[in-house]
Amino acid sequence: MPWAPRHVCVEPGCPELVAGSSRCAQHARVSSRNHYGVPRAQRGHGADYERVRATLLGLPCHWCGKPADTADYLVPVSQGGTFDDLVPACGPCNYARGAAMARRSDRVGGSETFAAASAKDRMAATISQGRVSPNRSPA
Repeated sequence: MPWAPRHVCVEPGCPELVAGSSRCAQHARVSSRNHYGVPRAQRGHGADYERVRATLLGLPCHWCGKPADTADYLVPVSQGGTFDDLVPACGPCNYARGAAMARRSDRVGGSETFAAASAKDRMAATISQGRVSPNRSPA
C-alpha cells in the first residue's frame, strides 16, 4: 500500500497529526447512526435477526408497496417488539417512521406506540379531518 503523509485532524483547532483517518483518537466519531459503537449482536441484531431480515428484503413494503430494502419493527423494540414484529419496509418509509416516532417522543416526553396504518387508512383519516380534498385519490 502506498505511503501517505500524516495530516492535521479535521476537528477545528485540533493540532494532532493523524494517518489513515481524518480525525485523531480524541475526536473520532463513534457511529453515524446513534449506536455509540455498540456492536450489532449486542444490540440484538445478530445472526437470528439477519436471517429474519433476509426473508423480508425484496418483498413489498408494509406501508407503501414498493420493494423493501430494510426490515422495520411494527412494534418498536423499546416497546417490547420482537423479531415476530419485523415487517418489510422501503428505506423512506422506515426512516420516516423512525423520525416521526422521535418527534412524537420528544413532544409527549416519552415513547408512545406508533400505530402502523396503510396509506389508504392514513389518507382516509386525513380526509375526514378536512386537511385534504376528498377528490384526491389515496396513494
